[in-house]
Amino acid sequence: MNKGFFRDVRLSDLDALVSLTAQSLDFSRYCDTEEKCLAFGRGFVLRHLCESAFAQVYEGEGEVKGVLLGTIEKALLLFDASLSKEAERQYAIAFGPDRGKDIYGEACEGMKKATGLSFSGEVTLLSLKSEARGKGLARSLLKAYCREVLKYWNGKPIYLYSDTDCNYGFYPHVGFKKLGERTIDFDLGPERNGLLTCFLFVADPKILVANL
Repeated sequence: MNKGFFRDVRLSDLDALVSLTAQSLDFSRYCDTEEKCLAFGRGFVLRHLCESAFAQVYEGEGEVKGVLLGTIEKALLLFDASLSKEAERQYAIAFGPDRGKDIYGEACEGMKKATGLSFSGEVTLLSLKSEARGKGLARSLLKAYCREVLKYWNGKPIYLYSDTDCNYGFYPHVGFKKLGERTIDFDLGPERNGLLTCFLFVADPKILVANL
């Protein structure tokens, strides 16, 4: 791999981020056509962009090979709030006007509520292309995010959600602790496995910066 670099996310990265995210999230689990999968991916990335106070990518060989988006309590958001309207429009294409029941979101929020904790930020998206893995890029992105969190820090941990469709084993390996686990069923029919186990991981950003 040619030498790459880290930079801030641009709105022009949207298609690349959707493609990258599709490698780690099985969009077909939620949508039954290619058009709906694309709309879901665009809605997913746009929703997280409009919530982000940290958004960086790793670019190498002229393409985006990794991304981390995150929220930070009390930090300014990086993108215009109008992105949320476009995210909702894309979700409506994927799921219909009523968007259905968000059982994944409900499971995650239930785990978070059960901890009784408050948090200083959330890693909402961390994804790398397969050829970029094992090179320390995820660690570098995570360390940069934690350093930004510490500028506003009041002693509270950060958190993230992962699941069995993702490389969730990475997080305890770098210092996160699992505080929640729930299995949900998307009811995809007898020929498709709709079961998915979701996890809640938390960590002290100061400790992560020291260890990453």
